[in-house]
Amino acid sequence: MKNSNSKLKGIFQGKYKKSILSILIFILAFGIRLSYMKKTIVPNPFMKDSGVYLSYAKNLVQYNTFSKSKGPNPVPDNLCETGYPFFIAAFLKVFKDLNTSYAMIIFTQIILGSLTAIIVFAIGIRFLPLWAATGAAILTAFSPHLIATTSYFLTETLFTFIMTAAILIMAEALENPRPFFFFAASFIMGIACLVRPALMLFPVFIIPYVFFIKKPPKRILVSMLLILGIITAIAPWELWKKSRTTIIYDKSSLFSRALVLGFYPGLIYKTDSQKGFPYAEDKKYDEMTSDLGLAFTTLWQRAKKSPMKYLNWYIAGKPAMFWSWDVLQGYEDVYIYPVKNSLFKTSAFAGAIHKVMKILHPILIIMTMAGFAGLVLISKSGGSTSQISVDIGLLVISLLFYFTAIHTILAPLPRYSIPLRPMLYLGAFIPFMLPGLKINKRD
Repeated sequence: MKNSNSKLKGIFQGKYKKSILSILIFILAFGIRLSYMKKTIVPNPFMKDSGVYLSYAKNLVQYNTFSKSKGPNPVPDNLCETGYPFFIAAFLKVFKDLNTSYAMIIFTQIILGSLTAIIVFAIGIRFLPLWAATGAAILTAFSPHLIATTSYFLTETLFTFIMTAAILIMAEALENPRPFFFFAASFIMGIACLVRPALMLFPVFIIPYVFFIKKPPKRILVSMLLILGIITAIAPWELWKKSRTTIIYDKSSLFSRALVLGFYPGLIYKTDSQKGFPYAEDKKYDEMTSDLGLAFTTLWQRAKKSPMKYLNWYIAGKPAMFWSWDVLQGYEDVYIYPVKNSLFKTSAFAGAIHKVMKILHPILIIMTMAGFAGLVLISKSGGSTSQISVDIGLLVISLLFYFTAIHTILAPLPRYSIPLRPMLYLGAFIPFMLPGLKINKRD
């Protein structure tokens, strides 16, 4: 008996430790997501954006046409990103029946959400202590936002998985700076952009660090590949659009709507009850989204009347709202669409997880900021003998800063920070990594 116990202990402490931890993390993530799916009811799963994605998917399957039109002979349009509708269409093509397809899509999202937790662990062990990498993965597994979004016909789970996988490949590229890894990371980011375009400029955002600080072999080639990878992923869709003789373009693009929505301090125009929906009261909103010249003129006129209000909104208000807990433009709390019998309300265990994670949320943000400050100080002091840990830590935090900057310009809807939760959890453990780094002494 003693021999068998010592063998088990040896396996867990030896070369299989990380594999065993990965399996346990997956089981935790999968178990709570599956329980959530079984207990929680989404009364209307095809409302708003979900219904639009479904229309696109049906038209792809029935007419091989990318259109949200309902009825025969749909006209191609360019009103939505292609990734998620194609994802849905694949299931409709295989399973034919909508109910079966819906169930399989949600189950697939449960698997993708669970695999995301493992990817977080795989990123973490490259630069954090093992216990910290495990902690970040467990936070990902138990994140109420990430759990809740698996039950929706929405982009969050798929985008989070693809983006996190891209960061893992980029971490590998920093550790083993071969041109192929940089291209592969950028290409996967391009695939993520087909689901949500916000990641489009991130490869360009990190080129200065790669080129001037990291300085990998063939850094000019690497910088070019970072751009080429994302273009290669996106180009087929752009070529498809140009091949259509009839295609509908919206005068007010997703970008212009997000930009103009971000003009309203606190996302309020007049009354607090319309917070998050200022366009419901401002008659100029539609006109501004179609004419950005008018939009900026209007912003300037309003900002001149209350300069401090607008200055505070852009410097502090927007980042604070982007990282707030409540999804705001949604049902309530972590729920984008209405739910019944949520696991977080019917299970004492799940309810406790929700409560603890909500308490931890602002603490994790502060810890991430502290970790970033520490990494900057180390870099300014001459770097570290464990420079790869610093590089990957800066990569993780740079993604958080990139998205925060994007949504400081655009609308800072908290829903769009949900896919960043895995990076936030990794960033929050960086302060625990810093004491173990040895600083290079300057000559």
